[in-house]
Amino acid sequence: MTNLKKTSKLHAQNFRKYGLDLNLNITLMAMSFILLFIIFALIFGEDFVDKIFQLQDYILINFDNSFIMVTNLLIIFAIVIVITPLGKIRLGGKESKPEFKNFSWYSMLFSAGMGIGLIFWAVAEPLYHSSGTPLYSDLSSTSNALATTYFNWGIHAWVIYAVMGLALAFYTYNMNLPLSPRSLFYPIFKNKIFGITGDIIDAFAIIITLFALASSLGLGAMQINSGLNYLFGITISPQVQVIIIIFITFLATLSVISGLNKGVKLLSEYNIKIAFGIAIFLLLLGPTLLIFKETISSLLYYIFDLVQVSASVKDVDTEWTKSWTIFYLAWWISWSIFVGMFIAKISKGRTIREFLLSVILVPTIITVLWFGVFGTTAIFVNNESGGELLNIVNQDVSLSLFAMLNMLIKSKLLLIILEFTSLILVINFFVTSSDSGSLIIDGLANGGKRQTTRNQKILWASIEGLLAIIILILGGSAGLNLIQTILIIVGFPLTILFIYIVFSLLYMLIKEAKNFS
Repeated sequence: MTNLKKTSKLHAQNFRKYGLDLNLNITLMAMSFILLFIIFALIFGEDFVDKIFQLQDYILINFDNSFIMVTNLLIIFAIVIVITPLGKIRLGGKESKPEFKNFSWYSMLFSAGMGIGLIFWAVAEPLYHSSGTPLYSDLSSTSNALATTYFNWGIHAWVIYAVMGLALAFYTYNMNLPLSPRSLFYPIFKNKIFGITGDIIDAFAIIITLFALASSLGLGAMQINSGLNYLFGITISPQVQVIIIIFITFLATLSVISGLNKGVKLLSEYNIKIAFGIAIFLLLLGPTLLIFKETISSLLYYIFDLVQVSASVKDVDTEWTKSWTIFYLAWWISWSIFVGMFIAKISKGRTIREFLLSVILVPTIITVLWFGVFGTTAIFVNNESGGELLNIVNQDVSLSLFAMLNMLIKSKLLLIILEFTSLILVINFFVTSSDSGSLIIDGLANGGKRQTTRNQKILWASIEGLLAIIILILGGSAGLNLIQTILIIVGFPLTILFIYIVFSLLYMLIKEAKNFS
């Protein structure tokens, strides 16, 4: 029996009533775990939370080398694939064509991957690093801050998403397997991935993705609430944040039921256009020459020192790397299944060379430009204000962007326009994260089918929002931090999965190349 027939047989077992199309094994396992987690957290309270935070610290301190070493391995793997004939293989076969134009494709890559994170940390992270980091300690404070930020958000982050996305896309489009994590294990388990073994793997992926999106929604609600308070005096409270989550979930539901080609694609394109519009305004209104100088010089340092810094991260100050670089790597790894699946979903028809170069380099370039403009401006404004901006950021990081704009822009009308536009951008990025996440969970719950039903999209978008509300009500920011901590812990075993992916995918690509030539 061919893989296509086995996949069709797997999907034929789904529950199909009330406008749903669900694999009940996957859905019930995932929802049961999340329900038990909430009950467990309520019963054991602070002791439960403390143990989880202790486990995170233990992993980040004792296994920090594993995160950077695995990520470096992924970069080497990507380079090998790009420069060899393996890069000519086309996802979906020789005659396959891309479904989306390049701008739409790049926009969706960026929005789903880390778009909202760049808004949240655009001002705060370079400011924090301007006081000194061990990665580029011999540079000026601004160059050090920017180069360090590029390292945390650039190639090392996107290669994680790229390799996961490539593996999922190849197994789906070239081997006719389900678009789900179960297919990653086909080289080991073969036909067992179509049974309970595959169901367990996909249920685990749903749990990770739901937690990731719920924490993102919760933190997003807090940031939007802070922005509304700063601009309009709206009270900061859990009640307001619940309303914000409901509003974002409603918008995400509208987007997700309109389909990938309409809602998700259009919102992603608008996000990129608005973001670049704000960045250009800031470039013109801020210290323009300084921005050009610092962005270019820090980029050159980042490029030419990439190998040396990648190899030496494990040797620098443990406390700093645990809090920043290693934390980020673990975070990107924990998000890789969700983002990788979304990237795979929109990348049929691309050659592997194009796929890797685009997924790794295009978002990295955008990241560099973004942090170059916002980071340089933030450090400039902070110096001019005698450290006042950093004081505000230390008190509430979610206010950092609005506070910087308020200190920089003298025209009241222009300030209102930029702050309101920035708030819209924050909301839009959270909506695109939510709707793309709902699409992926929907696909996981039906066993990796590429087409899903409208009712099912509404169901998972609603569950995602409901989980965020429950976590926010039960634990507030502490509850969201707990979820983030769990995701970091999950990142550790996933490093082992990535080692397996590199060697198994390389083997399968070599076999495919013989058929492709």
